[in-house]
Amino acid sequence: GSHSYIQNMTDEDWEELGRDISNSTRLVSLNTGAGALNDHKMASLFRDLTESSSIRIMELYDNGLSVVGVRSMVPFLQHANNLTDLDLDDNNLQSEGFNVLFRALRNSPIKRL
Repeated sequence: GSHSYIQNMTDEDWEELGRDISNSTRLVSLNTGAGALNDHKMASLFRDLTESSSIRIMELYDNGLSVVGVRSMVPFLQHANNLTDLDLDDNNLQSEGFNVLFRALRNSPIKRL
């Protein structure tokens, strides 16, 4: 499929991508939906992606993510000063995942979840 190159990324590749995104001042949108991620890959991606001054839109829909994946995002969500749109549709967050998410976004400029 169209995400086959992403499916073959190693943990180190995901970590490097996270670092690159964190250091970018121009990237405004990230779309890794439709099965590109899982909880394990989320942990690798967000290991070094702990902040962003430019990301406004993050689409992580339809990845089967659980509270484990959300927890790996918490440092990023707490420091993503321009994130206004976060799409987590069609995941498996359940009430615990949403509680973690809402606490992390408490002081964020998020407009659409």
